[in-house]
Amino acid sequence: MAASTPVAIASDQGAVPVSVAALPLPAGAATEATLGAMNAKVPTVGQKTMAASTPVAIASDQGALPVSAAALPLPAGAATETTLAALSGKVPTVGQKAMAASTPVAIASDQGTLPVSAAILPLPAGAATEVTTAALNTKTPALGVAVSAASRPVVLASDQAAIPVGTRDLVASSYNVAGVIAINTDLMTIDCLALRGVSVQCVAIGVAGVVTTSWSNDNVNFIAATLMTPAGLTAATITAAGLWVLPVAARYLRLRLTTATTSGATTFAVAGSALPIGQPVSQPIAGAVSVSSGSVTASVTGGTMNPVAPATPFFLNSAATTNGALIVTGTCNLSTIYATNIGATAAFIKLYNKATAPVVGTDIPEMIIPVPAAVSGVPGVATPPIGFHGQRFALGLGIEITGGVADADVVAVAAGQVKVKLSRTT
Repeated sequence: MAASTPVAIASDQGAVPVSVAALPLPAGAATEATLGAMNAKVPTVGQKTMAASTPVAIASDQGALPVSAAALPLPAGAATETTLAALSGKVPTVGQKAMAASTPVAIASDQGTLPVSAAILPLPAGAATEVTTAALNTKTPALGVAVSAASRPVVLASDQAAIPVGTRDLVASSYNVAGVIAINTDLMTIDCLALRGVSVQCVAIGVAGVVTTSWSNDNVNFIAATLMTPAGLTAATITAAGLWVLPVAARYLRLRLTTATTSGATTFAVAGSALPIGQPVSQPIAGAVSVSSGSVTASVTGGTMNPVAPATPFFLNSAATTNGALIVTGTCNLSTIYATNIGATAAFIKLYNKATAPVVGTDIPEMIIPVPAAVSGVPGVATPPIGFHGQRFALGLGIEITGGVADADVVAVAAGQVKVKLSRTT
């Protein structure tokens, strides 16, 4: 080029044929070998497997790519239309449903409080209605003390423990008026309910005044009461200062002025107690007096007093017979009797009202006392309740012990089988 004439290719020069077969490659030109290697890495057109495809990286700012999965197989474990259809059949539509058409759920163990409104809910079966509760309300008394007719009836439990009961003492009531008081003026009327005794004190009574006490259960019709002084003297009216006591005889005690006062003060104070008030009273008596126990101190004028005789004991340890015997001749009382039986069968004590020994198998006993047989070595015991006054035998008292209950039984008991202890008085 250095020894050549420079020329300029005309602007309208046509194509100039050039042969580069023998030309050397420009610096950095691609070689056939490189292009062949590259060709091996370019797959042919059409879908290939991953191993036969060119790896690419989606641009970080790549827009959405339209994807069609209509013909793709489902991934392993993917829900199928059949499963979803079955699930849809178990999911109710929105809105309130009956229990049978609702999905069952369980409230979480740590669930907070849920607000509930029951304003429009129907009442459960058997729930109390307003009508019923209103009727019940009419049967429930108001608080506080009420009369019997306005109180609820109750019954104590059969195993109710003892209930402490207090007594009520009447707070002292008083009457104090000076001057003239008209006749038949009721000074006081005392309600003696739950009281057993009343004490009436007259501090003063107006001139010419007379007060009469009387009892009533209806507070309308009254009957005269008898007053008693602490010394035991009785009185029908009060005409002067003093103290009187009365055992309660009715619900109401009335103090009435039966003679008017002309002047002066009239003052009374009345108190009551749930305990008896008063003292024993000496009272003259005529005739015979029976005393069941204890002692009597008496002054006898123009007669005699029979002493109370102590009871006479009797003991019988059975022989191997019917044990017929006369205990006493003449009138007597059977006070107590106690018997034991060590035999395997019952025995029968028979008591006779006779002045002579009973004839076993012939006489009729007035009392037959069964004595049970022994059990496991423990003797049978008979202790019949004789009563406060005992059993009276007018002619005398006889006894026998047999093995049978019949009046005419003559079966003997064993020796020492039955022991009888009794007390009698004449």
